[in-house]
Order: sequence, then structure tokens, then C-alpha cells
Amino acid sequence: MAFHIFYDNKCPQCRKVYFPVKDRQICGACGAEIKNNKSIVNEIGNGMLLYRKFNNGFTPHVFGACSVSDTFLLLIYQLFDKYEEAGVKDFEKFMANYFKTIQFGANVYIKENIFELVFELHKYFVIKNYFPIK
Repeated sequence: MAFHIFYDNKCPQCRKVYFPVKDRQICGACGAEIKNNKSIVNEIGNGMLLYRKFNNGFTPHVFGACSVSDTFLLLIYQLFDKYEEAGVKDFEKFMANYFKTIQFGANVYIKENIFELVFELHKYFVIKNYFPIK
């Protein structure tokens, strides 16, 4: 079973979805400061490593999106599978190039937040000795 996010975190000011990565962060849509977040990096990272342990990748074979956040989470799973397949060491460069291929459309406001989450997940995986340091 893959990790799911059943509840969307929303900015208290504009109600746009965001991923809580740090205690305090800025909403990508309206610029409001969002305080007192509980980071979900460890939970997502643990779920991804557990799923990867029993499967051939991070991306679930079947994945129903239960929330808007889940839709973006699937993108993150796919990114880490592509990174693993590429066999490159420079994660930041890979991530920047990968993000250029994604069409966010009306959700472009969340791009930096997802970028930040992915970067923190990579750091988490390095700490867990899953990925080498660049």
C-alpha cells in the first residue's frame, strides 16, 4: 500500500493547497505566511521507502488520488523513479530539469512548494543512506 494524503492542507488566507514542509512557510498563491505546520517529509519518506522495499519503484502500480495533494504526490513518486533510473548523482540538476517538463497550468503556484518538498525528501533519503550525496 502506498502512502496517501487524504486531507489537503490549505492556506488559511486564500484556501489554496500546499504541502507542510517547514514550521513556517510562504503560500505560493497569495504570499501569506503559514505558521505552526507539522512537516510531512518523514511520513512521506517512510512510506516511499517502505513501498520501494517491496516493489520495483516508488510509483504505485495502482494509485487513486484521494485529494489534490495525492495528485501531486504521484508526481513526486514518478520523479524519484526517474531519478533512480537515470543513475545521475547531481540531484538538484536532475530535479530542476525534470520540473521544466511538468505543466502545472493553474497550479503553478505550488511548484516551488513541491520543489521544496522533493528537495527535503532527497535529504531524508540521503540521511537514511538510500541515495548517495551528489
